[in-house]
Amino acid sequence: MGKMDEMIYAIEVDELFSGVNKFNKFIEMDTNILANIEEYTKIMKRSDCEENPTIKHLIPYIFLTTPTNKIFVTRRTSNQTESRLHNKASIGVGGHVGEFSDSMDIYNNVYFGAIRELNEELYGVEIETLMGDHLNLKLIGFVNYDADEVGQVHFGMVYHLLVNDILIPEISIKETENMMGEWMPIDASFMIDNYETWSRALLEGIWGK
Repeated sequence: MGKMDEMIYAIEVDELFSGVNKFNKFIEMDTNILANIEEYTKIMKRSDCEENPTIKHLIPYIFLTTPTNKIFVTRRTSNQTESRLHNKASIGVGGHVGEFSDSMDIYNNVYFGAIRELNEELYGVEIETLMGDHLNLKLIGFVNYDADEVGQVHFGMVYHLLVNDILIPEISIKETENMMGEWMPIDASFMIDNYETWSRALLEGIWGK
């Protein structure tokens, strides 16, 4: 099955922002956005909404920090599937939610989608570790940015993964041909240029940089 045949979570833009001021930035948790996501999100074929700016794909977008103010920063290579993001720097790991359980509500489906994305991209974040004492994964807000082709058809549910410093050596990129990654002080990460727009929105919205 090709990626365009995947079934994904998607929502009409007008329904997503019903009763809400549309934004192009990172915002903290908003109960109105959550209610709209719960009421209006559908499972759709990816090819039916891939290039339709009236529909947003829901994307879990996870960034990793430590209590000692380190952050995990990645850079995509030209081998990465999404050509529109080649060579972009990022503080986020994310992707479509393509597996669904009828026994869970949408938030838990997206949460476990976030865990699957982490497991696909990184070593050291296995579900047993996530459920333990060393990692803390939490939905903290949303990111939207319509100024480029990627942002026009995606909406980010932003998760923060707080990583105990003892696990820093365990966490690394799996597919190194597609992506490079490193831990660095948060202050140093502000100096990197060529961030993808969602990462820049998080840096500005969370740290004011």
